[in-house]
Amino acid sequence: VSQSRYGGRFPEVRFESLIHPRAWISSTSRIQAGCLVFANAMINTNVNVGRHVSINLSCNISHGSSIADFVSIAPGVNIAGNVSIGYGSEIGVGASVIPKVSIMREAIVGAGSVVTKCVPAGKTVVGVPARVL
Repeated sequence: VSQSRYGGRFPEVRFESLIHPRAWISSTSRIQAGCLVFANAMINTNVNVGRHVSINLSCNISHGSSIADFVSIAPGVNIAGNVSIGYGSEIGVGASVIPKVSIMREAIVGAGSVVTKCVPAGKTVVGVPARVL
């Protein structure tokens, strides 16, 4: 992944993305600067990953999904196609998100939850199906 400039407070700082050799990323997907992609992560076609995103061990991110800046995705998460995850959100260990769902800015999805509906900004959801706390 090529270097790029972070246009924030310290424009002279350059961030690299670190991608484990056992991660698989489609050639049609895009990973921005400062990302971490761990072993056995799989990023399918036409996925856009923002800056400073962590995609942990054994995650699956399906086609057409969009992940905003500063998102943290814990190990074993499954994200179906055409999912949108907002800025600064956190997805807990083993959570699943069904197709065409939006997780809005700074939302939290609890470990093991199954997200079947859009998650409002700043809210925490847990359970199967996931519900707002």
